[in-house]
Amino acid sequence: MLLRPLIILLFLLQSFVADSQLLPGEDLGLRSYNIDSLKSLYGKNKTFIREYELPSLLALSYYPELKETIMTFKLKDEESTGKTTIAFTSFFKNNKKYIIYINRNKKNTGILLNEAPLNAEIGVIGHELSHVVDFAGKDIFSLTGWGFRYLNKSKRKDIERQTDMATIKHGLGRQLYDWNVFIVNNKKLSEAYRSLRLRYYMHKEEILELIRR
Repeated sequence: MLLRPLIILLFLLQSFVADSQLLPGEDLGLRSYNIDSLKSLYGKNKTFIREYELPSLLALSYYPELKETIMTFKLKDEESTGKTTIAFTSFFKNNKKYIIYINRNKKNTGILLNEAPLNAEIGVIGHELSHVVDFAGKDIFSLTGWGFRYLNKSKRKDIERQTDMATIKHGLGRQLYDWNVFIVNNKKLSEAYRSLRLRYYMHKEEILELIRR
């Protein structure tokens, strides 16, 4: 009587393992890390949110061009999980200061980033770091034009999808995919945030196709 259910269970487990092995990229959440070592390598000019320090450092390890960049991570009420901006006081300086906001208001999104697995957290922060890389290459006029484009729904979709692509090119496609898997069928996700995700960002099937190429 128990033989058939046992065979089915073994088959499902084998399928799950096979799918995991076929997915390119490493699950960074399976390792153990030394925070002090990571901070010495990737924490220069950075101010972190304590609970997101590890995923922030791991994401930064994939962005060597941001090693000297001045960056602050802050908690704030946002409509999305993360948001990146430039500190106004440094807007006209060559050495700009960037702020990455992480949403702290669960009512806005239905879930908070710290509810996700570490690998997924890294994917979200990696996406925001791709915005930083984009901003760093723009002057005041280009940044102003970017702001106007972002207000246009179709242009915003182009921007966010290009940012997803940049995240994949930096080597965090697996992490971006894991974030999408985590939220796509999450029943706690607010309808407003679900609509925003579906409208502007790459879907998990697109990400999977790109990282398997």
